[in-house]
Amino acid sequence: MTLDHSLRLHPVRTGADIRFPGPSQFNGSYDPRTMDAQDGGQSTYNGSIAVTQLDRSLVQSALPGDLRLAQRLDGGNTHPVIHLLGHQRNLKFLHDGVPKDSPVPDYQEAILLIPFVIRASGSKWHNFVVRMYLNSAVPIILGDLVYAYAKLPGQLAESGARDDLTTAITDLSVTFLLVFKDDVRVTGPWSTSDTAGLALPPWKDLQEILKMPLLGADVAQSTIVRTVCSYWEWDLTSAEVAPVTSRHQYLQACAEGMSGWVKLGQLSSDPKGSFAIRGLRWRMATAPADCYF
Repeated sequence: MTLDHSLRLHPVRTGADIRFPGPSQFNGSYDPRTMDAQDGGQSTYNGSIAVTQLDRSLVQSALPGDLRLAQRLDGGNTHPVIHLLGHQRNLKFLHDGVPKDSPVPDYQEAILLIPFVIRASGSKWHNFVVRMYLNSAVPIILGDLVYAYAKLPGQLAESGARDDLTTAITDLSVTFLLVFKDDVRVTGPWSTSDTAGLALPPWKDLQEILKMPLLGADVAQSTIVRTVCSYWEWDLTSAEVAPVTSRHQYLQACAEGMSGWVKLGQLSSDPKGSFAIRGLRWRMATAPADCYF
C-alpha cells in the first residue's frame, strides 16, 4: 500500500482549531520532573515526532477506565495525538548520573501518545501511552514491567530516502498484521533546537507537552489494572530539528477503542507541529515517579 501525498488533509480544522494545540489551550496543569535521572538509561534518538488533530470523541474512545481528555479552553472540538518513529542508538546504563556501556543493541521504536489526559475529577495532565512497537526484546520487557508502556514486538520496515522516509509497522505479537504506515517528508532546513523554537513556535509547545509525565497503564477489557508515571528527560544541546509533513494511516486498531481511527483512512499531521529530530540525548530513571491526578 502506498500513501498519496496529493490527498487532502484530514480532518479539516476550522475556527478555534487552527492554532497549534499548546498547553495554554487546555484546562489544568502538570507536575514537572523534580530531579534528573541518576540511575536508569540513556540513548541518542533520531526520528520524527508528528502531531495530528482528531475529533475529541474519537480520541476519548481510546482512553481506558476513568481517563479523559482535559477540557479545551478555546472551544475547539479536536484533540492532538502524537506519534514518534525512530531509532534509539548508543544505549547506556546510568549509575549515579554517569553513563556506562550497555550490551543492549540499537533498536527501532514507534510510540503513540495522547497528551493532556487527566483522570476522573482530577486536573493534572499526562501523556497517556496508547501503544509502543519495538524490534528489541529487552526494552520491551523492561518497558512493560517497569513503566507499563504497553510495548509489543513489531517489525518497523523503512524505505525511501532519509528526508522522505516511509515506515510500515507490523504487529508481531499475535496478529502479524500491518497496523500502521507513515510517510515522513522533511519540508525545511535543519537547525538547532533553539533556532527552530524561534522560527517554528510550536516546537516550544511540543517540548513543553513532552515534559508532562508519561502515564503507562496495564489494561484488561478497558479496566485499568495498574498505572505508572515516568518522565522523559530530553537534552537538546546537540540536537538538530527540521519541519516535516506526515501522511499516515491506522490500518488496524492497535488498542481497544481505536476502530474509529481505522475508519478515518489517510491522515495528515499538523503542518505547524511535526518535526524530524536527530542527535537528541534521551534519559529515563528506572525508579518511576509517583502518579498525581
